[in-house]
Amino acid sequence: MNKEFICPSVFEYFRLNLLKNILEDELGELFSELPSNIADNYLHFIANAGSDKFIDNVKTDIKESFDDIVLLSFKDCIKEMEKTYGTDTDKWLWGDIHTLTVIHPLGTSKILNFFYRFNSEKYRVGGGDHTINMFRSLDAGFEVDAGPSVKNIFNTADWDNSYTILPTGESGNPKSEFYLSQTRTFIEGGFYKDAFSEEAVKKSAKYTLVLKAVK
Repeated sequence: MNKEFICPSVFEYFRLNLLKNILEDELGELFSELPSNIADNYLHFIANAGSDKFIDNVKTDIKESFDDIVLLSFKDCIKEMEKTYGTDTDKWLWGDIHTLTVIHPLGTSKILNFFYRFNSEKYRVGGGDHTINMFRSLDAGFEVDAGPSVKNIFNTADWDNSYTILPTGESGNPKSEFYLSQTRTFIEGGFYKDAFSEEAVKKSAKYTLVLKAVK
C-alpha cells in the first residue's frame, strides 16, 4: 500500500465495490452498517471456500457467478475513480487519496484552528486496514482517523537500545516545542532512542520536572 502507487487506490475501490455488489441486494439499508472486519472476513471466506448464495444478485433475472460479480465490481471501481478523480491516472496515487491530519479537539473549530494552528498539516500516507502500517478510515472516504497510538522496538538484551515513536509528540500544549514534534518522523517511519535505565534517562534528559507537595 505504498503512497506513491496507484494500485492501492484501485484495490480499495475495487474491494468496496465488490462487497457492495455481493451483499447490498440482500442486506439493503443494513449494508451501510456492516462492520468492515466482518465484511473483509467474508471476502476471505469466499475467496477460499468458493461462491455461496450471496453471490447471486437477487434483483436480476439471471444467476450471476463470482466471476461476473468480480468483473462488474472492477468496472464500477474504474467508473467511480474516473468520476471522482478524472481519467488522468496520475491523480490516483494512494497518497493523494489517503491522507492523515492529526486533529486537536479544539482544532475541530475552523476559526480556532486558523488562528492557533491546533491541527497538524495534511500528510500523504501509505498503509491501510490490511497492513502492519494500519492507517485506516473508520468513516466513509479515505481520510485517516485511526491507527497506532505508539510504535515500539524493544531490545530485551539491551533495554537502553530500544526505540519508540508517537504520532503526535510528548505534549498536548500547542505552544510547546514538543507539540506534534514527532509527527513527521512517525509518518516517515522513523524512531527515537528510548532510554530505559535510570542512568540512560538522566543522561538523555533535556528538562527536569520537579513536583513539590504544598501543605
